[in-house]
Amino acid sequence: MREADNFSTRPVSDMGHAMRIDAFKAGLVFGAFLALWHACWSALVALGWAQALINFVLWVHFMSLPLKVEPFDITRAVILVGITFAIGLAMGCILGLLWNVSVRRSPTGNITAGAN
Repeated sequence: MREADNFSTRPVSDMGHAMRIDAFKAGLVFGAFLALWHACWSALVALGWAQALINFVLWVHFMSLPLKVEPFDITRAVILVGITFAIGLAMGCILGLLWNVSVRRSPTGNITAGAN
């Protein structure tokens, strides 16, 4: 095992500091998560289970709304998944950039949280 992989050899001052992240990768992950979530919703609509799920969710939240799930349309499903991926990508990139702004490198090269 390399020394860098052994956490017990790291000085205590290096441990517990926030790490910088790749903002674009964060965007891809968040975009993929939102796209998958909405692809699952589209599958529920296609299977005819979405209305029952909506009715249950409203019921357990003590709500009654006149919502009707429309028939499945592949074009609308692709648009839904694509738009939610793009929104998630943008949100993840912005959050990744904000995260990286919130952490900074000390003169020794260590990353520290906030401004001291």
